[in-house]
Amino acid sequence: MSPSPLPSLLAAAITFALVLAALGYHLRPSPESLSQPSPSISVRRVPPPPPPPQHDAPQPSPEDSDPAAAPEQQWSAAAPELPGLDIPGLRSGLGEGPLLQGWQPSVPRYAESRSQGVVQPAVRLTGSDVLSRFYPRAARQRRQEGLTRLRLHIDQEGRVSEAEIIESQPRGVFDAAARSVARQLRYQPQTVDGEAVPTVLIEELQWRLDGGP
Repeated sequence: MSPSPLPSLLAAAITFALVLAALGYHLRPSPESLSQPSPSISVRRVPPPPPPPQHDAPQPSPEDSDPAAAPEQQWSAAAPELPGLDIPGLRSGLGEGPLLQGWQPSVPRYAESRSQGVVQPAVRLTGSDVLSRFYPRAARQRRQEGLTRLRLHIDQEGRVSEAEIIESQPRGVFDAAARSVARQLRYQPQTVDGEAVPTVLIEELQWRLDGGP
């Protein structure tokens, strides 16, 4: 009489259930990961400040502009008489003499250098979605958010050659991470008349936690 296969099937089912329970326990997310909000870092261009307003020159008062209104000056002595000057070329007027013939007003050399060509500003190529991994772990655990403003020096290749922190809130929490973010940023460089040139930009990093309690 052969033994019944029921005990073997029952043992296999129990073993399979234990394996599934163990896998489910290890794959289950921890309470800490469920309560952790997802970080995000957004980059916003800060426009340059507007130029200072130009004030119109003060208009002269009627007394200053009207010679008749000015008081007559009294001279204590008569003006000395000067001998007559006989200079060739000035007898018939300033515009007719040989000294001023062919004269043209000079144009300053810097006038040409002041004219600017067609400027295309730099364009950021790095998306904000790839920067969230730089969110500081300690700030994430403490649920800290903040803002960092950077002055970025962009070279002709569109890379950040230098990054200066000009504002940080809260102070010192996101500074190191902000420099790491700056090293990852890539730009289409600024061009003048189609030629790439270095430039300086002000970028603002906003550190936010989404999904938190």
